[in-house]
Amino acid sequence: MKNVEPGIFGLGRSDPFYEISKKDSDYSVAHVKWNVVYRSETVHNHLNPLWDAASIGLEELCYGKLDWPLRIQVLDYNNNGKHTVIGEYETKVTELQSHISVKGNADRDQAIQLGLEDKNKTYGLLCVLEATLLLE
Repeated sequence: MKNVEPGIFGLGRSDPFYEISKKDSDYSVAHVKWNVVYRSETVHNHLNPLWDAASIGLEELCYGKLDWPLRIQVLDYNNNGKHTVIGEYETKVTELQSHISVKGNADRDQAIQLGLEDKNKTYGLLCVLEATLLLE
């Protein structure tokens, strides 16, 4: 993961967390917005974080529609609330399930490449270790 927090003398490390958002549209005013449905814990001073597993209901995540647009953003936590985007990826539940890691958190073959919308670069890899659909 790219370090976006160089700190004093280049010794700082990013404090990454991620957010999952679902796409909502208001066609009456031609407005698209992303609503955050989950925010992970922050892993301080780490460029290879391992976050705790999360459980999110399908209705909350994607209105129960597995092909609903989702966005995963990895951000660097800042105390002032102005968090820096490290990278993001637009996906769907069905696509996330196809990216489940086979070789653990070092599985580069199945990893999702995080980029930024305005740049054609990869800023990190996101490994999905588990994605299970449970009946509620």
